Amino acid sequence: MEADLSALDAAKIPANWREFPVTGTLSFGFVDAENDIAALDISLEARVMAVCQRCLQPFELPLSTTLKLLLSGPADDIVEHDGYEVWEFPEEAVRPIDIAAEALVMALPLSAMHEDADDCVEIEAQNEAAIESATVDERMTTPFAALRAQMDDEQ
Repeated sequence: MEADLSALDAAKIPANWREFPVTGTLSFGFVDAENDIAALDISLEARVMAVCQRCLQPFELPLSTTLKLLLSGPADDIVEHDGYEVWEFPEEAVRPIDIAAEALVMALPLSAMHEDADDCVEIEAQNEAAIESATVDERMTTPFAALRAQMDDEQ
C-alpha cells in the first residue's frame, strides 16, 4: 500500500492512511480431547487506503476475512481437521497480532479497484484528453487506433 500511495502526487495521499481501525474476533481453543492441537477462529474487518488500478486514484478498500486455523510447530504432524487449515510456525510462541496481520494481507486483492467502475470518474477524462492531445501519427501507433477512428466517425 505504501509503495502505491507514494507514487501519487503528495496532495492526493490522505494524511491518515495508516490510522484505519481493525475490528474482529479471535477465539482460541483445541480440536482434540487431549488439548494438544491448538485451534484459532478468526473473523476480521478493516478498511485500508489503496490506489485503484483503473483510475490511479486513492480510495478506501474494505477488507474482511474469516479463517479457521490449527496452530502447529515444525515438528508437529497435524493434518486438516473439520474445515481447519494448518498453519505451521517455526517458534513455540505466536503473537495473535502477527496472525491477524497475515490474515489481512492474505485478504488483499491482487489488483485493488473501486467496486463500481462508475467511481473511477477521472479515467474517462484522462483517456479523452490523451487522445485529443495525440498527433495523428501517435494515434495510429496506439493499440485499437483504427477502432477509435471508426467510433469517432460514427458519432
